[in-house]
Amino acid sequence: MAAPYHGKTSNAFWDTTAIPGVTGWSVALHCTTADSTSRHATETGRTREIGYKGGTATVTCKTGSDFLPLAGASAVLELLRDTTDASKGYEGTATCTGASASHGHSDVAETTYTFQWDGTVTCTVTEGSD
Repeated sequence: MAAPYHGKTSNAFWDTTAIPGVTGWSVALHCTTADSTSRHATETGRTREIGYKGGTATVTCKTGSDFLPLAGASAVLELLRDTTDASKGYEGTATCTGASASHGHSDVAETTYTFQWDGTVTCTVTEGSD
């Protein structure tokens, strides 16, 4: 598993619709490995295969918006690391696995949505890309 990534006050999209009130998100991506003999003919090792093969994501929003993905619903989830540079982020078809409500900083009501990417997660995407 790759290290987690975080996007504070960044952009997020569910099925190309902007998720309103995003206060942050986090991602843990998974990659696969394969046996390798490329180091030396008598030594074997493990090498990381190209691309991310899935992962999990959480998106935290201010409560009160109309954004309500149903648990079990699948769509393209796009998370952008920088609100001023939409060319860097993560995108892939994800399933919403649930939501939880809490009170964040300054007693502001927040909702945290959890997602599961089951296929390839593309890195470095553009806002609203198809």
